[in-house]
Amino acid sequence: MRKQTGKSILKWINEAVIAHAKFVLKTSNLSIMEVTDLLHFNDSSLFCRFFKRHTNRTPSEYRYQ
Repeated sequence: MRKQTGKSILKWINEAVIAHAKFVLKTSNLSIMEVTDLLHFNDSSLFCRFFKRHTNRTPSEYRYQ
């Protein structure tokens, strides 16, 4: 896949997780903990760090922007 797209599988997966997280944050009233569970992260701090690393915003900042 990398040869055709220039992206690794991990990059594709991370992009899909971030896209899903963004959709859920903007279209639902689920808490950050519920979003964490929905996306199968072990804890909310791990999800928040992952989200911030990929978007430069916390999930709450993204939701309320």
